[in-house]
Amino acid sequence: MNDVIASLIRPAASLSPDTVTSLARVQDWRGFCDLVSRTECAALIHERLRNYIHDVHIPQEVSDWLHEQHDLTSKSNGRLLDELGRVTTLLSVMGIPTLVLKGPVLAFLGTGLQVRPFHDLDLLVRPHDLSSTSSALRSLGFVELRNRNHDYHCLFIKMVDHLATVIEVHFDIVDRERRYVPDLPGVWDRATIIDILGHPVYTPSVTDHLLLTIMQLPHHHWAPRLLVDIGHVAARWRETIEWTEFIRRARAWGIRVLTGSTLRAAESLLHVALPPIVARFAEPEGYIQKLQWRLVDGALSEQLRLGPARLNRAAPFLVADRPSVMFSLVIRRTLRPKDRAGRQSFSAIVRRLWTGAMSLPPLLSIFSRIGRAETQRKSARRIGEIH
Repeated sequence: MNDVIASLIRPAASLSPDTVTSLARVQDWRGFCDLVSRTECAALIHERLRNYIHDVHIPQEVSDWLHEQHDLTSKSNGRLLDELGRVTTLLSVMGIPTLVLKGPVLAFLGTGLQVRPFHDLDLLVRPHDLSSTSSALRSLGFVELRNRNHDYHCLFIKMVDHLATVIEVHFDIVDRERRYVPDLPGVWDRATIIDILGHPVYTPSVTDHLLLTIMQLPHHHWAPRLLVDIGHVAARWRETIEWTEFIRRARAWGIRVLTGSTLRAAESLLHVALPPIVARFAEPEGYIQKLQWRLVDGALSEQLRLGPARLNRAAPFLVADRPSVMFSLVIRRTLRPKDRAGRQSFSAIVRRLWTGAMSLPPLLSIFSRIGRAETQRKSARRIGEIH
């Protein structure tokens, strides 16, 4: 099943004959819909299948469900884009520099505004403009939500006809826990303007946005939707992305391991053709990185098949450039107080320990496979040296 889903979300101009054949053999259509729903790519898959309705026998209820998801995505995105236009216009009039991040921009750069769902709006402002931005949003009917769990953005919400519009106003994009440190002044300096359905907005350059999207993966437990974004943007803008700078920034920002392992997974699962310099960068260096690469690949593969996601629980803590960061992150996340008052929650600690224990069997399997491969490689090298 995972091969069928992966083939439907790849950045290709048309479906391959193998994909059409595989779809014709699908029997568990309920499982198919469950997996499609997990990937949040139902609207994209509907669009990919629209031209093959006579080649693939898809149950009518499945076809109707895909069409309904496409329609819901299109309407929801349109509503949020209208709100984005009102917000960015007001901020521009007030002279507040603003960058639009994530959802709408990724949809514009990748799979398309009609098929890539986004559920909120993300803006980046400079810290000294935060108060003015808050005032502007309140004048448009937004109410700020107090959320002490995040020290890098503020949340605003507005209800209209029982529908919520949520805006995250970021004033920092650093992931301190994992030591991911983007060059924020450079991101601002390299920003560009794009036109999203008549709404001109400023956004990070495509090179920076690809890196910032990769940074989101641990927070979203390697959601397939984000990998699809990464694969489609990398494929569509291959000639525009500054790949040498992309590699340099990945190292400088502290996301070399995350970036390399992600691109390798995109190449493997989505058949994204990487430039030679990037393909070399996407190869692991040494034993620990081989473990990290397998971990990411396994976490993504788990999302494309039915069953429990075990590696997915461990992956966010184990993909860092320095092993010491991984160790400290696991300790902090396991023992971190749960409630806002700072009280230690015993049940939360037990739950996190149990989650970690569930990840051990697949982790040990990866250790074992790589250990055997390393032993065979060293043995072959010794035999070669003898001869």
